[in-house]
Amino acid sequence: MTIITIILALMPFLFGSGLGVPLQRPLALTVIGGLALGTLVSLYFIPMAYSWLYRKGRDSEE
Repeated sequence: MTIITIILALMPFLFGSGLGVPLQRPLALTVIGGLALGTLVSLYFIPMAYSWLYRKGRDSEE
């Protein structure tokens, strides 16, 4: 929920026009991309790695 709020708060820098917006656009893109990638990694890939390691450890015990 916090990440969605931050991404929505950065949207005016992506689609706006005004003083300083062209300088802030690359920063907004970087922050949005980093948040999206970090969320995907923490929600999907880390639990998948834990389940893979758990399954691998369980198979070696038998």
